[in-house]
Amino acid sequence: MIRPSTTLALLLGLAACQGQPPQTPPTIVHARADSANTLEVGQILEVALEGNAGTGYQWQVVESGQPQLAAIAPSADTATAAPARPGGPVLQRLRFRAEQPGQALLRLEYRRPWERGEPAARTADYRVDVR
Repeated sequence: MIRPSTTLALLLGLAACQGQPPQTPPTIVHARADSANTLEVGQILEVALEGNAGTGYQWQVVESGQPQLAAIAPSADTATAAPARPGGPVLQRLRFRAEQPGQALLRLEYRRPWERGEPAARTADYRVDVR
């Protein structure tokens, strides 16, 4: 038997849930290196960079754009796809959430993590304006 107090608590809980708008996923903005990237607070900047699998090279964040941007851990939908052959092309995706208004610089370098002191094979810079 259900107690009246339990029924009342369930009804109040359902009523509270109905008053909240459904949560929509944040907007993803695809980064462009050739111009300023403009985001609203809460939006996500996705950077997609090409590399070569099995070479040891990977894109590393050198300037993170903090405090305007915050890195987001990779998820299954942004993971680097395994190529068919070593040395084949691979796309590495990195995501950053716009946290607060201001201008930021996001700088990435394509390098082997164990080769300290060596120049990067490639670099990528992104200017970001968070509103």
